[in-house]
Amino acid sequence: MSPLLTLAVRNLTRSKARNAITTGAILFGVAVSLFLGARIKGMQNAAVDDVVEARVGAIQVHRRGYFDLKENQPLKLDLPQDIALEAKLASVPGVRAVMPRIAFSGQVSNGSRATLVVGQGVDPARELDVLPLAHREVHGRPVSADAPQGAVMGQELASALELKPGATLVLQATTQKNKENALDLDLVGTVISLNPQESKRTLSLPLAEAQRLLRMDGRVTEYVVAVKDRDEVDAVAARLREALGDTYEVHTWADLRPGVVDRIRTQQVMLTIIVGVCIILAVFGVANAMWMSVKERTREIGTMLAVGIRRWQVGGLFLLEAALQALLGGVLGAGLVFAQVAVSAAQGGFQMAMPGGTAPYTIIPALTPRLLAAVLLTSTLGAVLAAVFPALRAARLHPVEALRSL
Repeated sequence: MSPLLTLAVRNLTRSKARNAITTGAILFGVAVSLFLGARIKGMQNAAVDDVVEARVGAIQVHRRGYFDLKENQPLKLDLPQDIALEAKLASVPGVRAVMPRIAFSGQVSNGSRATLVVGQGVDPARELDVLPLAHREVHGRPVSADAPQGAVMGQELASALELKPGATLVLQATTQKNKENALDLDLVGTVISLNPQESKRTLSLPLAEAQRLLRMDGRVTEYVVAVKDRDEVDAVAARLREALGDTYEVHTWADLRPGVVDRIRTQQVMLTIIVGVCIILAVFGVANAMWMSVKERTREIGTMLAVGIRRWQVGGLFLLEAALQALLGGVLGAGLVFAQVAVSAAQGGFQMAMPGGTAPYTIIPALTPRLLAAVLLTSTLGAVLAAVFPALRAARLHPVEALRSL
């Protein structure tokens, strides 16, 4: 250990009350920043999990032109439900599973009242391979091969139509050839969606029944693709585009749900502002403590300069003390938040209702290495910068004048 570092550590044991307050200010700023950051990251993970693992999927493949008209569920821009095409999709590096699906619009009736719905025909045998959380919020039974005429609808939609599991409903839709067709279905379950619009408008049924309703035997409107590593979704999408050519279009979950991406970006901006305010408040405490330290140690600084210690070493001593205080406070604050995050994760997180949502999110706080490094680095750098002017004042003291001070 260098003499300067040894002296800095020793000085931190002096004026214990002041140094404890300074370290505590850094601890508070770091702890609040990481605490909020861990919760915001947990909220973001929950939102992305709902989109990728329960609703939309990581990637969707459509016929070219479908995405621009997706709000109208254009059935004529369909795809073959083809073993060779599915094998081609599954062979792309990074792809974990593939599922065919039909998206369409229609009308559902309880016999006396009717309302518009957004329907989707899913393959019960492969749904959980691609969307492992699809059944998470289902009350009753999910869509399954055991109930070929079973349907699941949003809970608010079922309530509006006064339908409960076991009831019979009529689903009507326009086929590819613009003819009306209808099916009698059994309501086997309801689903609580984190998206209020989905809870009011969605209905799922087996893919074979959807194909029968729409007269689309052997045809689908999309393939939902699951990836092995979510962080590689853009790279996998690029490989799929290269493998499929211009006939198809490939979109990631971020393309399909831009609102979720915008919400995450907004949260990141808010977190950056909060972290900045917390660190600035803590840094002001460091600056005040350093000014007081210079004033109290004026004669000591004069003695150091008189015995030959260089001015840059005197200034460096105060900067080093500020850095050590910031690191100590930062490590202690990070340790407290890390312990709290670990306890919360072990307990399964906590539930939090979102504005306008019909179901609560399960939030599991998460500390990312990037956030941890950014907060610790910012707090340490801020403390050092706050100590620059006090350090310069100490380094510029005249030895004789400093020794004369009381």
